[in-house]
Amino acid sequence: MQQVSKRWDKGVWVLMGICFMMGRAFVGTVNPFGVAMMSVACRERKKYGWMGSMVLTGMFSATSGNHLLRYIFCIMAIMVAGRFYKEMDKGELPLWLTAVLCGVVSLISGLVGSLLFRNTWECLFVSLGEGVAVYGLGRVFRPGIRFILEKKWKDVPGNEEWISLLAIVFLGLYGVPQAVNDLFSLTRCAGYFLILFAGVSYGAAPAAMTGVAAGVLAVAQGGNPVLVGLYSGLGVISGAVRKGGKIISSLLYLTTGCLLIYGAGNLFPGVVELRSLVSGTLIFLGIPGVQPRKAEIFTLDDSAYVGDEVKELANQKLNDFSDAFRRLAKSFTGRVRQQESVPGEVMEDILEDISERLCQGCLNCRHCWEHHGDETRQGMADILWQMEQQGEVSVWQENQDFASRCMRLEEYKELARQEMAHARQRIGWQNQLARNREIMARQMLEVAQALSGFTTRLGDGQPLQRGVLNQLKKRLELYGIHIEKVWGVKKNNKIEVAFTGHCGKNQCLTKTDVAAVLSEELGAKVTPARETRNVLSRESQTMYFRQDTCYKGLTAVARVSRWDQQVSGDNYSFLELESGELLMVLADGMGYGGEAERDSGSLIETLEHLLEAGFEKQTAWRLLNTLLVAEYEGESFTTLDMVSVDLYTGWCQFIKSGAAAAYLYRDGQVEVIEAQSLPVGVSVDTGCDVVKRQLKPGDMVILVSDGVPDGYEKDMTEMIREVAGPNAQEFANQILIHALAGASQEAADDMTVLVLGFWNKN
Repeated sequence: MQQVSKRWDKGVWVLMGICFMMGRAFVGTVNPFGVAMMSVACRERKKYGWMGSMVLTGMFSATSGNHLLRYIFCIMAIMVAGRFYKEMDKGELPLWLTAVLCGVVSLISGLVGSLLFRNTWECLFVSLGEGVAVYGLGRVFRPGIRFILEKKWKDVPGNEEWISLLAIVFLGLYGVPQAVNDLFSLTRCAGYFLILFAGVSYGAAPAAMTGVAAGVLAVAQGGNPVLVGLYSGLGVISGAVRKGGKIISSLLYLTTGCLLIYGAGNLFPGVVELRSLVSGTLIFLGIPGVQPRKAEIFTLDDSAYVGDEVKELANQKLNDFSDAFRRLAKSFTGRVRQQESVPGEVMEDILEDISERLCQGCLNCRHCWEHHGDETRQGMADILWQMEQQGEVSVWQENQDFASRCMRLEEYKELARQEMAHARQRIGWQNQLARNREIMARQMLEVAQALSGFTTRLGDGQPLQRGVLNQLKKRLELYGIHIEKVWGVKKNNKIEVAFTGHCGKNQCLTKTDVAAVLSEELGAKVTPARETRNVLSRESQTMYFRQDTCYKGLTAVARVSRWDQQVSGDNYSFLELESGELLMVLADGMGYGGEAERDSGSLIETLEHLLEAGFEKQTAWRLLNTLLVAEYEGESFTTLDMVSVDLYTGWCQFIKSGAAAAYLYRDGQVEVIEAQSLPVGVSVDTGCDVVKRQLKPGDMVILVSDGVPDGYEKDMTEMIREVAGPNAQEFANQILIHALAGASQEAADDMTVLVLGFWNKN
């Protein structure tokens, strides 16, 4: 009983602190968050006085005057109604009645204020909206408040509880004062800490949701919309590297965050972000007891097997998350549309404003407007139209009748020029806002698409039969391995096996030895996964093994930078994924030198992180495209050429974005793989070209940057046939040598050649 009471007291104190911060979370002149938090917290613990006082204290520290007075009456009304309900033995005050009371008090306060300066319809809509918001927020807050009050602090939150806790935490952080944002941001620091904590403790999906919440908070506080993508990407990365442990995960998270902040350039205050990132990481490292929480799927214990019902539930929840992101993305589209010119109603307002300012004090006003009203309005409108189109009005473009009558023509033209310049500036801001909202919507759609991809892969496979797992356990124990649990699954005819155990005293086995034992027992060759340690000793550990691929790829690169540059603007990567895919990627930054090298290198690095985290290739491409569009606004771009080879089946996929032609060499013949798509970063509406081919042993896939065909200036297919050979490195070298020979040994642009040789593994 003492332990339960202590946890109850701690939860109440936490809620009182949250109520105070919620009281500070004003959006303009309204704060439905504090009212909703107080209502639900009081409903759960019946402490109307304390919770209401904390919310009012927060409001008192954030606002004053009529707005504070309105919420004092609102909270007092809720407290009185709650006590009335209790005395009448009707239970706790319903949430819908709290929302009604809030709306009524807001309406009465607004109607009183409308007698002086507000519109009555505006008061009605504000009060109605605030009441609805209180009801909706109360339903969102309830699972999180119950988790804080009733559950153990070390419990893993459920999906609804996780979303509710994120809403409570980040809305509370919204109430944190921002007075020191020029040097340091407490809310950003808390955001980086929570993203890392969620990633290491619970995995990539909760961390990505935490990153989105932190990004939305940053945007609400005036940050760049790109922060939503940056934070969610960091969340995925922190979850992807969680198996490395607390320290390694923190270092990789910090390094990746620094690189992303540096690559973002001047999109937001980099010093503030770096300080917040480092502080949040150090705070995380200073908290003891944070460890990855693993959820084992297939074990020998009956309770650990995941049935179809659980898979269906998990798929349903992920689909719900995906739909939520799609709805959120939809809410960001269509609200603000880009405009190419000043709207007609704005020009009418400008005309009325200028005519009132100039004509009323003019001696000729009565003559112009009473005797020539239509001609005067048309003459003024013509000048505004010319200002909007050209920024200036020539003498020959003026209406001569109007010009002869108007005594203050030059003053009117000057005022028209100034007002139209201001109008165009406002349109520019609105267009930038519309572009930012579109980019945010695209990023959220990509997150929704990624969640859908995880949904299709969740449970995609069948657990190995109990008898097979028992045989594996017995066979491993014959070699002196003490097995704690073993599990396995078969996906797309590929076996994956893992076990947790340790060797006996004075004994150890290498992962290669263990793989040989498993291969013999399963009748299929398996290899250790990359995350598996090299040696199994007395220390208990988990080892992962996957069925070996049927094919192998041998890769090579040959490159040279432009003749007057020290570094090449081209970057490349060879990456083998856990799925058995071998990737060959070539990026060519715009221009040449250090700036191009930085752009292409950042793209390659981010792409590697996304693919290793489990994103589909085309989803990763779309995320990269929206990030580059947001960063460069179409003024810079990078070509991307990617080849993905499935080493189990031999299927090859070419994904091209503005890149030079690729080549497939087979038995003395060369196929040209071309594409018409635009480079990455040109527009959010552009796409990539995808071409598929079935490879055969002995095939060679060649990627080149545009400097190679531009420098050779002859038929590339003929040259490839002449220099082809079984050695991938010699093949790449010969292509580069011939391209340089065609360019008179002096590269006018960066030249890079990548070659992948496809062979049987045995």
